[in-house]
Amino acid sequence: VALPIVGAQEDGARGFFTGVCKGAGCFVGLSLGGAVCGSTQVLRGLANTPDAISQAQAGKCWDAETGTWVVDGTNLRQEEALANSYDVERAEPELGSPRSRSSSPDRPRAVADTAY
Repeated sequence: VALPIVGAQEDGARGFFTGVCKGAGCFVGLSLGGAVCGSTQVLRGLANTPDAISQAQAGKCWDAETGTWVVDGTNLRQEEALANSYDVERAEPELGSPRSRSSSPDRPRAVADTAY
């Protein structure tokens, strides 16, 4: 739409028709490019669908970061049950944890510095 107006302002009637031809060429070229790109994506989807169905039925998930199918071995319900069954009070403290350094968990600790 703008090319004929710009062409007319710069070169009169000849510029107007040059702008019309350029605009028509851009319309055809961009439309054709969009159609080719869209068709390519549809064909890629059709080609990859059977593999996606079989991989999903095998229990695999698509990993977008690596671009591969990976085994989805994490079961969050089992992980939750395991975490809930863990007895925190009976667990031994880790080395370097605050509970392992103090003699009593109820004893107040002195704070070295509160400003930073």
